Amino acid sequence: YRPKSETSQKTKMRLYCGGRQRTKSFQVTLPAADLGNVRFRDSRLGIGIMKFHDQELEALGWQAGDEITHINGKQIKETDDLQELDPAATTLTIDVKRPLEGKDGFPDPPPRLVVGAPLVVGDALL
Repeated sequence: YRPKSETSQKTKMRLYCGGRQRTKSFQVTLPAADLGNVRFRDSRLGIGIMKFHDQELEALGWQAGDEITHINGKQIKETDDLQELDPAATTLTIDVKRPLEGKDGFPDPPPRLVVGAPLVVGDALL
């Protein structure tokens, strides 16, 4: 993931040095029948929320752009995984991750970035 204000070189440096985008995690519980009122797409962490067909679902605290990683403890990697959910379940506990934006979302500098220069030939950084 690359924010609009970041060049591809800065993104590569950030990712190679462990500077992945931070997320906020929370859970949402809803009746299983209401899951059909949410439109999903495949995303980088699982499935992303595109749109709500029922505005009451937005009042639960999630929003478009959030990403679902687990439902009832089962990892969700793509939208096809929704077909494999237990049909007998009446309520769903959904693990949601919200990407943080701005300064909170990306560590600056990345945690494993080391900048230095050798003092003499043969110096190494360990």
